[in-house]
Amino acid sequence: EIYCTIDTNSRFEIAMTRSETEKFIADLLEQGHEVINTMLATVKSERSECWKPEDQQRIHDTIRRTVGFAVVDGKVFEKFREWFITKIQSSIATTRGLMDDILGFPLSSLQLRQRLGALYFEQGEYEKSVVQNLEILNLMKEVHAEEDDPMGFMISIKKNLARTYECQGKYDEAVLC
Repeated sequence: EIYCTIDTNSRFEIAMTRSETEKFIADLLEQGHEVINTMLATVKSERSECWKPEDQQRIHDTIRRTVGFAVVDGKVFEKFREWFITKIQSSIATTRGLMDDILGFPLSSLQLRQRLGALYFEQGEYEKSVVQNLEILNLMKEVHAEEDDPMGFMISIKKNLARTYECQGKYDEAVLC
């Protein structure tokens, strides 16, 4: 089903109840992008099943003859990553004003932005990672002086930013972080 969704460029969604979505976000806040990596590590199209064994055989034969399981898995990973990003972005939008206000902004919103930046970094989308990290720093600077860094959050973001600049070959910017 996922391959057909990708092949036909159809809309991809994962059905989750509100409590499942809340648990996913809570796990993401607690464990970071490792939650996503763990989920992606379980995707193996060659182990996919069908209601009818003969359908499974035909689908697997078609995949083997055409693109191969590695290509299908890569496309599935990409669709899942796009879904994760969309889910995190919508959660950032809904956490503002819904969570306890810490540091002048909901901490969960800042943490989700941090997780999104880390996900972009892992995907090699360094510019998007930089944007997320700079937005977090700007939001925090609106409320606190730089020397007032509760829980070392700003230091962590600056380290992420420096690492991202370094990967881009922007060494002067990395040093300034």
